[in-house]
Amino acid sequence: MSNEVNNAGLGLLLFWHDELRFVGMRVHLPEGEPVVIGRGQGAIGETALANPRVSRRHLEVVRMGDRLALTELGSQNGTCLNGATLRGPRVSAFDGDVISVGPALFMVRRLRRDGSPPRAGNLVGLGDEMARVVAAVDRAAGVWEPVLVVGQRGSGRGRVVRAVHLASGRDGRLVRVSCREASDDELLRRLVSEPSGFGDVTMPAGALRVASGGTLRVDDIERAGPSVLRLLASVTERGVYRPEGAPTDVRCDVRLVVVADVSEVLPPGMSPGLRRRLEQGTIAVPSLASRVEDIPGIALELLERASGGPGVTLSRELAFSLVRYDWPNNAPELVSVVERLVREQPTTSVLQPPAWLDEMVRRADGRRWAPHRPRET
Repeated sequence: MSNEVNNAGLGLLLFWHDELRFVGMRVHLPEGEPVVIGRGQGAIGETALANPRVSRRHLEVVRMGDRLALTELGSQNGTCLNGATLRGPRVSAFDGDVISVGPALFMVRRLRRDGSPPRAGNLVGLGDEMARVVAAVDRAAGVWEPVLVVGQRGSGRGRVVRAVHLASGRDGRLVRVSCREASDDELLRRLVSEPSGFGDVTMPAGALRVASGGTLRVDDIERAGPSVLRLLASVTERGVYRPEGAPTDVRCDVRLVVVADVSEVLPPGMSPGLRRRLEQGTIAVPSLASRVEDIPGIALELLERASGGPGVTLSRELAFSLVRYDWPNNAPELVSVVERLVREQPTTSVLQPPAWLDEMVRRADGRRWAPHRPRET
């Protein structure tokens, strides 16, 4: 699957549409051959662009290696590239650029060949970056080995951990502990003591027993002390640990998933065997900035929570604004933006981009598109 992703050529990914059922459609482009995008044209199906704002021959696209050559065909309502009106023949578009045609927003992306969005449990993505994550989760599900999930905070590491847990098909619980929130001795006691109850699966007493038959998630591993590192090595390498106060070891059927920030490293006191197995089982979670095609869909999910249910959606202009921003703080920042949009537009069913979001985008524009205009060949 990863070879297929890496070898894919540039195409068009429909990441936003006024009718959400069309989101995720793809236009695969043969090298060097003109493809016409328009109403009733077969490249995108018969119905996705069956809209009065789209001309029958709206836009010509030619894949030329690492770029696309775009030619506006004199459509009635025009075409935009990165928010600017497309003029002249053979204007170049590159990976990550956005093309607006009628009700649809397309992103230039390298496309998977099977034509379907990657999916694994609670993970859904439209493009190349999430395809790699889903492939890694699929591989991890087939073996009972420890996994290292690395990525920026707020990038969705928790969702990836849950996807690994669910895909593994085990009946046990997903239990989370943090090496940041307790000393080495205190965390060791929490891991090996007898459970005091099964309601809390975050830093519970007796975490190894609570997680029996399931998954133990360990955060902030770089802060783990020698006692905890020895315990984790014993659990993963020999499948045993010694409960608090017990005279002998007991068997332990727990899968270890370690979560770390991309800037962090595994601690030097970790056993070579556990280190090697974690490095071999690494899943890298991309930041929101590297998979902006997924942001409108994530925003819709957050919007449903913030507004108390379905019925409120994004305008095409707002969807475009969201993918133009680079989201340095990942999901927490997106949550904050969505909640503010709901507070400020409480009576509308289609949210519009406010002035403060336009200003955020303007400041970020130079980092994504500099300058923010079509580039002619």
